[in-house]
Amino acid sequence: MPIEIAQSIINKYSSQYHIIQISRHDGYGLDGVERLSTPLTNMELFSLVAASQKRILIDSALQHVAAAFSLPSTVFWIGTSPKVFGYKLHNNIIAKLPKRANQLINSYTFDFAFDYNINECPYMSISEMFDINETLEKLGN
Repeated sequence: MPIEIAQSIINKYSSQYHIIQISRHDGYGLDGVERLSTPLTNMELFSLVAASQKRILIDSALQHVAAAFSLPSTVFWIGTSPKVFGYKLHNNIIAKLPKRANQLINSYTFDFAFDYNINECPYMSISEMFDINETLEKLGN
């Protein structure tokens, strides 16, 4: 999830919720959250999902866990599709189609690689990917 979108969500909801950011140790940090960046067991991760009141996720293992627990969540999609990897249970927010196409030639499961290789990212700005105000409206209360 783009840092600008994540921080906008935190700014809107941090007075109402205790927000936990689950991240890799080298992932970006957000202001106003409890950050968990050390490796957790599956039991610990699944327990966090089960105990959470709301969940804002990306297409990752945790959105599958939330679906397994029948916990509707908001899931952001950029390089993959909820039609293939998602669940109707979730509020799926899909990135706008990029204005330029530079998909990986050998890609058959994922359209883009978002692993720090900017040359493979088809977006020039966050607003090309998501409209922040529209995204916040889709989150509801």
